[in-house]
Amino acid sequence: MEYKYNLFFIIGLLFYSLLSCTTDMDTAASYAQTMSPSIQSDLSHNATIVKEGSIVFKTKDIEETGSFIRNKIDTLEIILVSDQQYSTEHSIRNDLVVQVPIQFLDSFMDNILHHAHSVVHKQIISKDVGEEKGNSEIYLKSQKELEEKFIHLLEKTKNIGEIIELENQLNIVRQKIYELEYSAQNLKQRISYASLTISYHQDIPLAKRFGNKIKSGVYTVWNNLMLFVIFVVNLWPFFVLFTIFYYWYWRRRKIKIAKAKNQDQIIKK
Repeated sequence: MEYKYNLFFIIGLLFYSLLSCTTDMDTAASYAQTMSPSIQSDLSHNATIVKEGSIVFKTKDIEETGSFIRNKIDTLEIILVSDQQYSTEHSIRNDLVVQVPIQFLDSFMDNILHHAHSVVHKQIISKDVGEEKGNSEIYLKSQKELEEKFIHLLEKTKNIGEIIELENQLNIVRQKIYELEYSAQNLKQRISYASLTISYHQDIPLAKRFGNKIKSGVYTVWNNLMLFVIFVVNLWPFFVLFTIFYYWYWRRRKIKIAKAKNQDQIIKK
């Protein structure tokens, strides 16, 4: 009877905690909606804006532009996520994805575009994640309070069944806390660093393309010649066998001809 009473008490505690968590999240959302516009603006600009940008431009010297961008990346401690280069018959293109400290985003983009021969595309998208951040913090706080309640109950209970049940529930709560803390850290990273995609290309002049075609043609002929030589060299066992067979056949035929001449001379005599 005492075990059932304690079990009902644990279930009731869980239900109360979940209900209070939901109520806290609703209260936070309502409070955010009723705040004055000036307060909301201050909060969003302080630490709740996620920015993503992209720029596409044409450059006259892709090597110089690439060196300038990489120098800025090292100087401003920008995180380089990916760096890829593509080349075709008509152009060479570089695609970079970087994470820029939010305070350097505008100046970094302006400095890069100074090296642009012509700008094809420029975009910055801002998203306010203040509500998401606030709700996450409230939910995390409620889960930590629930964790403390389970620990307090574990210290008091002596029943083995109750201990096992409480430990299972405690593990579930701690898993949620871990996920919420990871999500909060990820959100903090997105707020502190803006994701920026940089794509720049250089057109290859017609004369250079013609020269590249000639070089490519000469390389192809030379490569095919080398492959032919390698193929011939790999056939050396067959050449050796053919030489041995030809010598044997020539030697045998010569002996037969000599014997035939000797027989003819004997007959004539």
